[in-house]
Amino acid sequence: MLVKLKVSKRTTPGRVCQRLKTSSTQKDVTNNRGFCPCSLNPEHLRTSCTNSKHESRKFFELTKSWVKGGKLTKEKAKKYLSEILHSVFFIGHINIPSIEPDMILSGEKNSSLKKRLEEVFPDVFKNYTTHLPLRTPFSILLDVVAQIAGDQSLDELLEVNKKMQVPQDNGQICGNDFCLAATVVSYCYFEDKNTNKKSQRYFGASVACTGKAKRDFFINLSCIKTWNRKVALGVCMAAKGKKSILLPKTVYSAAFTLLNDQRDDDRGGHGSGQRYAPRAPCQKCWVIFPDVVFSPAECDEKAAQWKHGNCAECEAMSKLLNGESTVDGGVEFDEPPKRLTTDAANVILQPLLRARIDNIKNILKKRVELGQELVYYEP
Repeated sequence: MLVKLKVSKRTTPGRVCQRLKTSSTQKDVTNNRGFCPCSLNPEHLRTSCTNSKHESRKFFELTKSWVKGGKLTKEKAKKYLSEILHSVFFIGHINIPSIEPDMILSGEKNSSLKKRLEEVFPDVFKNYTTHLPLRTPFSILLDVVAQIAGDQSLDELLEVNKKMQVPQDNGQICGNDFCLAATVVSYCYFEDKNTNKKSQRYFGASVACTGKAKRDFFINLSCIKTWNRKVALGVCMAAKGKKSILLPKTVYSAAFTLLNDQRDDDRGGHGSGQRYAPRAPCQKCWVIFPDVVFSPAECDEKAAQWKHGNCAECEAMSKLLNGESTVDGGVEFDEPPKRLTTDAANVILQPLLRARIDNIKNILKKRVELGQELVYYEP
């Protein structure tokens, strides 16, 4: 799932396309509809489809090994597999030009795999052009890893990344443009000052999609449906230049950037592994979550060119609030601050979401069969 390139603190959190050279100002280089222009290159398209085939098989093999090893139940494995497949197929379908399942799963070696998938996941093949995925493939994969490894998920994630890599003829390691890896991963936790007990770590990833339109789609969709309503409100308010939500003061957060040692000047350009290096929160993270204790504590002063909600912290915080009722119940909002209920957050959110719903419908126009209401894929 990974591309062999150096990712620095100046890189937009998410995924950088292998052939897309981003300037220091981080302008998003896309075609007029916000989709990555690399996908229009036939050779690049073929390579990406080939990599998708290999990665699909590797992921299925990994999942089987987790089930066999007792780390994952068959029921949960099937749920995760169906969700990832649907997300990959959907992202390929809305790409310009479209990349359909037949292209991703073509070839003699994959014919049996395709047949098996159609038998086991008929709803995925039926619904990828009508139902919207709730998250990117990498966010789903991160959930699997977090369930298996718990607080040690970063180490496990590096191992999974290594196994998912697809060697190329030129000796490099390449991913594909549809089943993407995030360059930034974050975790957060809550410490109860009365008992000094810490909650488990909750992990999140930056929005992992090539092209502005796809990133906008997943950020907007997360605000509309996927994220905890209070986190969604914080992102929407911050994007409007207004005061965000206030979390309990004992919420802690840390983020890490994925680096490839072969291109890492700090390591002398030697080595072939990958590692996660600590990353300071950007200005937008401080605005969305002003009371959170970040590590590193300093703010990355470089202008954040990405949208509010792109950062890994948002997904991680959403999972924290969903998983810890004490934290969720302690969220405050308004001036002077007062406790914010989920119902109250929903009421405030509704007018803020209209433009985001319109944006999704515009992005998907003529590409997805949308009804009056948005329909989601929830296995």
